[in-house]
Amino acid sequence: MYNKPMRIFLCIFLLFIALEIKASQSAIVRSTRAVVYADIYMKSPIGYLSRGKKIIVGERKRLNDKVIPTIIDRKVVWMNVDDLVLENETEFLIQNKTVKEHVAFIQEEELEAENNDSFLENNYLRFKYGVTTPSVTQGDEGIGSGYSLTSETLTGYEITAYLEHRHPIKRWNWGFGFSYQNFSSELVEYEFPNIMFGGGYVFFKSGLINLEVIGNFLFSLDLRVDSPGLGQYQGSAYGAEVGPLLRILPYKRVGFVLSALMKRSRFINLRSVENQFSDRKDHLSGFSDFALYGGLVIGI
Repeated sequence: MYNKPMRIFLCIFLLFIALEIKASQSAIVRSTRAVVYADIYMKSPIGYLSRGKKIIVGERKRLNDKVIPTIIDRKVVWMNVDDLVLENETEFLIQNKTVKEHVAFIQEEELEAENNDSFLENNYLRFKYGVTTPSVTQGDEGIGSGYSLTSETLTGYEITAYLEHRHPIKRWNWGFGFSYQNFSSELVEYEFPNIMFGGGYVFFKSGLINLEVIGNFLFSLDLRVDSPGLGQYQGSAYGAEVGPLLRILPYKRVGFVLSALMKRSRFINLRSVENQFSDRKDHLSGFSDFALYGGLVIGI
């Protein structure tokens, strides 16, 4: 069926596959926080493993026996050999009763602590500034005749301070914070502070960038609409925002973010708003917005 060269090639190929399957060994993390790298030269950290974690690593060490490969989330990553106790070393160490008990303690206690994901670690402050161009809607036709506030072109900005919790290995993250949005036209100015909470999911991660989608719920107890010459109107609001976010240097102490968010909010307890150019009263019901943001992230 096959000629001789083909049979030799198949034999070599099958032998290579068999050796690759067997070329692995177990290891235990010995360092308190063993860094995991995306590249063999250990220049792009993407997370860490806690002491006592049992993993499977490659049989062969690389770069003068300093680096060894493993697999996390179906991706090949790299670890410093000095952070691990390899299989052959483990067999030697467990002969000592004290060390054996220590390893057992690590597996039961510290590994469980890692799975619990302590809230005191992996926390970041995110500051964003965005340019907004919202459009305001109303629930009915309003009262009276004349110029409507809903036809105004609005421009403004938003500032956000956000505390987020991001585990370097897990893909889900969550957080809460505060935002202040200000937008205006020639007729009216809106001030819109929000308490916000939500989370995100990482679709792509590396040592250089992360790509994720984020979403937040928004609540405001002090919405203010200022109509010059006629006074200030107060109310409250609730809403949500969602969109993509790009992180640059996601696991460094200082990083950067870019995002584009779609936002919708609904006004409540807001009286009909007047403007100085007509006798019309608008029943403003909410607003929608698409905004672009850039910001800074600082690990704490």
